[in-house]
Amino acid sequence: MVVACVLWLLLFRDYFTGRIALFSDAISYFDHTHFFLDSLKRGVFPLWDYFWQNGSPNEFFLRRIGCYNPIYLWMLLLQVLGLPSLMAYLLTLSGYFFLGTVGFYLLAKAVYKDERVAFTAFLLLLFSAVGTRIFDSYMCLVIVPTIWFFYFTVVFLSSPGRWALAGLALSFLIAMNTYIPLFYLTIVFAALIFWALLFFREAGEAGKKVIDYIGHDRAFFITLCAVVVLALIPPLAFFMSTASGGLSFPERHGASPLDHVLSVDTKLLSWGVMEDLFFTTFFSDFRRFILALVYVPFFSLVLWALGGLCRINRRVLYYFALGIFFVLLGTPLAVPLHAVLYKYVFYFKYMRNLHFFLWFILLPLVIFIAMEFLSQLLKTSLSTGRDKIQAGLLIIAAHAGFYLWVTGQGDAITSTFFSIGASLGLCLWYVLAREHARGWALWLALLIVVIPQSYQVFTYAIHNMPNRPGYEYLHLPRDFTYVTAENPQTAGTDQRCDAMYYSTAGFQELCQGVSSKAFSSLLTHKLVAYGQVVPFKHSYSDLQDTVLGDRDVAYAAGLEDRLELSAGAGPIRFEKDGSLLKVLRFNANRLALKANFPQKKFLVYFDNYAKGWRAFVDNHETRLFVANGSFKGVLVPPGPHTVEFRYGGTFWYAVQWTLIVLFNALFYGLVWSLWKSRRQA
Repeated sequence: MVVACVLWLLLFRDYFTGRIALFSDAISYFDHTHFFLDSLKRGVFPLWDYFWQNGSPNEFFLRRIGCYNPIYLWMLLLQVLGLPSLMAYLLTLSGYFFLGTVGFYLLAKAVYKDERVAFTAFLLLLFSAVGTRIFDSYMCLVIVPTIWFFYFTVVFLSSPGRWALAGLALSFLIAMNTYIPLFYLTIVFAALIFWALLFFREAGEAGKKVIDYIGHDRAFFITLCAVVVLALIPPLAFFMSTASGGLSFPERHGASPLDHVLSVDTKLLSWGVMEDLFFTTFFSDFRRFILALVYVPFFSLVLWALGGLCRINRRVLYYFALGIFFVLLGTPLAVPLHAVLYKYVFYFKYMRNLHFFLWFILLPLVIFIAMEFLSQLLKTSLSTGRDKIQAGLLIIAAHAGFYLWVTGQGDAITSTFFSIGASLGLCLWYVLAREHARGWALWLALLIVVIPQSYQVFTYAIHNMPNRPGYEYLHLPRDFTYVTAENPQTAGTDQRCDAMYYSTAGFQELCQGVSSKAFSSLLTHKLVAYGQVVPFKHSYSDLQDTVLGDRDVAYAAGLEDRLELSAGAGPIRFEKDGSLLKVLRFNANRLALKANFPQKKFLVYFDNYAKGWRAFVDNHETRLFVANGSFKGVLVPPGPHTVEFRYGGTFWYAVQWTLIVLFNALFYGLVWSLWKSRRQA
């Protein structure tokens, strides 16, 4: 297993060194992980992102990366040891994926009670396309806890105990604190429902054992339930906060029938499972292959072919029923199943990207079905020479069929032919000398069968991937910048307001309400002092004229009367520390200033306003206005004063740090329990 993981790392080494860049969603995930960890190193839990769309609540991105996951402390440790952020990120994420493959190994071992089957399952998942999604998406963050959840479920239902229950709780909470827990919940619900239907008696017996265990160890169960409730507060709070209308997801929300901004329009469901599969067929020539396409090692196809000789049992029916359900659910344009669930089950209105089911459940299921066939084949009795000859002839026929099929394609790569030959040799060796086909020789033979084709396929895929340099957050300044550097999110040259994926509602409305020139002018300086303030009544034309005319007037929502504070030729734009204004402290959640205005001024901090921001003058809370449509404004008296903008409350910060401690305590408690039990064994 270690050798296989090392070979995997060598295969994708250019990503770790930065020679090849991440692409698609993986770029954003790395950016926000870097921002999160950089803030933690400063002792700040970043509830606000001052860079994204000119300032946005960071809770959305914290949910996306699953910020309480213990792996982030691993990344921090690697950075402290001197590794660059990108390398630390990818090495940790790779280790997390390896942890998922180990969970897959343990799950197969728990189900089939056979180390040979478990190791084969490990290899097939490790060298499938599932692992490549590290470099373009966030799927690993969902796949890994899902695998471990099912492992702990199998263990707990068969033999309830503290270790398995704690593992269940931790894997459940890690999955629920990601951006897309609804996929995970759908998989869990479907798996349990189909299991209860097809294994009714076994489900009843398992339920009785669980109830007996809870009654026996009630205190531990209640404690874990309390931890689960506490850890579910952030995702539920995020869901509830998005219902208030303070955030905007115009690209995602579209024409959804619900007002809730996280709901999705059915038009965004046009790409499903079958589309992913059909797209993969355009790259049947592996020389043109790219990452993020469907691929499983050739040996799994051999097992499926030989599986035609196997008995159809309830476990096979269970796997196929589950697979068919998710194929139908993930094909919304051709099958009405999703439309029915979208109409009658509320949370399906918040799901898109249904092709994710292909990666989250269907590809692992393909491998697990192959393992069911392998398990049955290994149990087949070959007691006589005639049995061995018949088995050998069937194996030769299956491999000959694959050889003819591959040859007929006309574009096969050399490793495919090698895999056919190696698979044939392994199968015949096992049939003819099965009593000796065990130990290190078998593991080495499986490596030789599985890895060469995968290695060559992904080598071509890496070579074909475009290199898109640049990570926006990697060099994000820690110190406050008075002048806003133009970036793709705030540049006024291409004002595509409806294409904003995520921002505050006020910022998106402002973008739509004023011209590109006025919008860009508002974002050039972070701190501006005005001598006059007038009520803002959502008249964007007046605001636009004032901005383009460079008048010394600010607009404040909720203000009742016009305020004439001081006379001036125009607003004062600050570009560095000076006698009038100086930055004292700055981080993701806080900006503290030293002001010394000769006259009363209305100071606007051109960072978006959101619920949760508060303003203080000389440590006394003062009224915070929504200024110029979307930003933060405060009245500052003349003379020397400290002005501070703070985001979030003490209680909410305490919840965040507590959950980080709890998640890590659960994880390392599980590791210690496992180590202790192995030592005693």
